[in-house]
Amino acid sequence: ERDEFNAKHILGARSFPYTMLKETYGSLRKDQPIYIYDHNKSISARAANLLRKKGYTDLYILKGGMQDWTGKVKQKKVD
Repeated sequence: ERDEFNAKHILGARSFPYTMLKETYGSLRKDQPIYIYDHNKSISARAANLLRKKGYTDLYILKGGMQDWTGKVKQKKVD
């Protein structure tokens, strides 16, 4: 969801909150791979299933979710 994304996300990622995915999936390209992740690994599979039903085939779920990501991130600074 947006608050989680704004707090910390993979550098270069775009936010598509699951609660809005049914309305916004059309802006995702079907000819490009889509990498799906969330912070607690619970919504990724549901998002992938929804996209698969809409005709997307090149889908990947980040194993371990955001918690296990060790690459570059954009993170909100905490005072």
